[in-house]
Amino acid sequence: MTSYQIKGIKQGEGTCGKCGSPLKQAIILAPLDLGGTPERHPFYVGADCAAKLTRLSQATVRLKAVRAEEVRQAELQVLRRREAYRRRWEQREREWLQDTYGVEDMRAASEKSGKDWLTVFNEFRAWLDQVDGMKEDPAR
Repeated sequence: MTSYQIKGIKQGEGTCGKCGSPLKQAIILAPLDLGGTPERHPFYVGADCAAKLTRLSQATVRLKAVRAEEVRQAELQVLRRREAYRRRWEQREREWLQDTYGVEDMRAASEKSGKDWLTVFNEFRAWLDQVDGMKEDPAR
């Protein structure tokens, strides 16, 4: 018998992945392998079908789904902050390379300057620390 992990809640119109009934709010379930690891992409079911699949009460399913959704949203927020940080880093790097060496690539700057890649990178980091204070990814 397959076990499932409750991953969260999806708001909006949809259909149950088990019985096909229309849904306004779906519970996100992920099937688990024998080791307890989600093995496939999650799917969406109604609270009644989620309760049957997980062998829990509807109230318990809803409570776990709300808690899992809070965790999922927090993880998404961290991912968004990391992505914004990465984009800002790359933009600052391109600007610095263009202003300093007239190129937008670290390897091209290394070849143009005759310095090894690490030296050019360390120059960029020193400049970035002075100008931006971009020390580390704030999402870590």
